[in-house]
Amino acid sequence: MPFDLNIRIVGPIPAKFVPQGGVAGTPLLANAGDNVSWGNATQAAHQPWPTKQNGEPLTEEEVNANPSLFLSDEVPKNESSTDWKVTESSVTGKVIFYCCKRHKCEFGCIVIVG
Repeated sequence: MPFDLNIRIVGPIPAKFVPQGGVAGTPLLANAGDNVSWGNATQAAHQPWPTKQNGEPLTEEEVNANPSLFLSDEVPKNESSTDWKVTESSVTGKVIFYCCKRHKCEFGCIVIVG
């Protein structure tokens, strides 16, 4: 049975991604098929966006070509995103690297452990 997991977006710009049960800067550990949402506890909108391992954001074309790479629409301040179903990345495998599409200096990652 899949779990529902949350990553909080906290702090001023640059904000931090805080995985459920972890601290900022640590990855969220998840199983394939789990559901992940981002809760925005800041005063700015953010959008989790997939990156390559080196932190370079994927292009719109790359994400559109493989919809499972799309993590979330923009998350308004004090709201939550819709769920993203944890799926291996065709670019980075079992480690899903992401940044904020609006603030490229904000990074996080999800590690698929099962």
